[in-house]
Amino acid sequence: LSVNKITYLTDELSVSGHTMINNQLSVHGATRLDNTLSVNKITYLTDELSVSGHTMINNALSVHGATRLDNTLSVNKITYLRDELSVSGHTMINNQLSVHGATRLDNTLSVNKITYLTDELSVSGHVMINNQLSVHGATRLDNTLSVNRITYLTDELSVSGHTMINNALSVHGSTRLDNTLSVNKITYLTDELSVSGH
Repeated sequence: LSVNKITYLTDELSVSGHTMINNQLSVHGATRLDNTLSVNKITYLTDELSVSGHTMINNALSVHGATRLDNTLSVNKITYLRDELSVSGHTMINNQLSVHGATRLDNTLSVNKITYLTDELSVSGHVMINNQLSVHGATRLDNTLSVNRITYLTDELSVSGHTMINNALSVHGSTRLDNTLSVNKITYLTDELSVSGH
């Protein structure tokens, strides 16, 4: 059957075999397919694509414009981002976060549990600790240690350099000096001075 001009059908067209259209197919009304739609080449959609069921893409999905998801995005494998990830709401990670490059935070970092650092912690600004600081290893300060309140030492204090105290030194227990005590000004003793040697 060869038709050279427009064909109008006022009822259904039922085709039981293979149908091949060598030119454009224009459909002005709704189209319903009760089976698979297989497209071998690029598909262009000039309006929204609405899918009410499960969608499975077996290859790469490339989107050149903005993408908006009104519900959860669930990814079962690694996700690669080649540019910034901007999140305007709360972010919750239920497992480990591994970052292989530098991390910059422009606001407060709040950690509710123990933080483990396997390398140096370098802080260029002011550090304020509102609770106890426990250090289990040796601590080295390359500059002044300034303490505004009482300091309690439960073991020896060993000083290898010069020590200068600009105010009163009160010692409530016995004091032993293994070397010379040199006093440049008046010494007041309010009790006995007992000397067992020369």
